[in-house]
Amino acid sequence: MRTILSAFHRVPVDEELQLYFDRFLADRGAQLTNAKLRALADTLAERLADRPLECEHELASRRRRLWVEHEQGTGMAYLTAYLPGDQAIMAKTRIDLMAETLDDSPLPAEQQRTLDQKRLDVFADVLIGRGLESEVRPSINVYVPLLNLAGCPDELRPATIDGQVPISPARARQLVGTCTSLTRLFTDPVDAAILGVGRRQYAPTADMKRFVLARDETCARPGCTRPGDDCDLDHRIDWALGGETDVANLNPKCPGDHVMKHETRWKVTPGPRGEDIWTSPGGRRYWDHTADPPDPPVPTTWSPAPFDVHPGTGSAFCPEQNDGGTAESPA
Repeated sequence: MRTILSAFHRVPVDEELQLYFDRFLADRGAQLTNAKLRALADTLAERLADRPLECEHELASRRRRLWVEHEQGTGMAYLTAYLPGDQAIMAKTRIDLMAETLDDSPLPAEQQRTLDQKRLDVFADVLIGRGLESEVRPSINVYVPLLNLAGCPDELRPATIDGQVPISPARARQLVGTCTSLTRLFTDPVDAAILGVGRRQYAPTADMKRFVLARDETCARPGCTRPGDDCDLDHRIDWALGGETDVANLNPKCPGDHVMKHETRWKVTPGPRGEDIWTSPGGRRYWDHTADPPDPPVPTTWSPAPFDVHPGTGSAFCPEQNDGGTAESPA
């Protein structure tokens, strides 16, 4: 209930919209974890909100602050920060990674710290300036629908940090373009599948593998019918030569053909329509001719006689009679 209420305040004061918000989440909330429910509630609230997330973020960022609350009688205190979500996740990720490197095993059992205690000690050491033996740089995922990067916000799927914290399109573009510690995951505007990670990651994602195997079905070598599920995903332009990890630069190759491409005198180059062109050591070239576009069909009733443009419509018609009427040219 607290998770739903935290997003409810952004829904306009409209009985119909508020009832829709409540029923939509009630129907789905029982099957979701708290984190997934929070992400769904935030996304739905963003779709129904009077003001876009970018405006809400701008207003909220003016209230960012840091404060301390002392706990009476314990000598302890709460240090709380109100800051942009992406910065909070980056900071928490860095603390987690540094805490996991701390090894208390040489200490007596009663002196060994829990992971939460290690996190707090790292947090304090970093802020106070005490040195740490290990230093790490965090890496988080910014999920950005392609339409957002193109300046056309996708209201159904806002950009998010780790799929949970919605961020404005402007902030997403800024992070993608300038922050070197982020892995850029470009998603399909229709089903949100990850289609490319550029040069940030060598291994294809599960979404990319499903897309490529559904598209190509079999090994990409001409004549090979090995099912895609038995193949490796290969970078058409080698990763070592600057090739990117995205669906346009990936295709399946069975283990034998994968080895033949990289370890023999055969040369494989990308063709103009997504096919690979295989050149043998003797210079013969082979490619998959199914990539060639078929010739357009010509209707048997259409005459190639000179035609005019129909006044006012722009459609072409043959001035000669054919089977009792005029025949339009093929589209």
